[in-house]
Amino acid sequence: KMMLNYDKVRLAMARNSFSVPDLAKVYGISRQRMQVIINSRNVSTKTAGRLAKALAVDVTEIID
Repeated sequence: KMMLNYDKVRLAMARNSFSVPDLAKVYGISRQRMQVIINSRNVSTKTAGRLAKALAVDVTEIID
């Protein structure tokens, strides 16, 4: 498991001008599920990697 940093995720979203629904669409899941992921502290390495890819950042930029 990896620890997501909420503020870093939000910053990456802002850099891409993404709302939660925008990010969910790029990631390929529902807005509700994306909200759960963003608010989670612990995510799988796969989820962290997919989220970083959707945000066009290195995974190290969104984890603690």
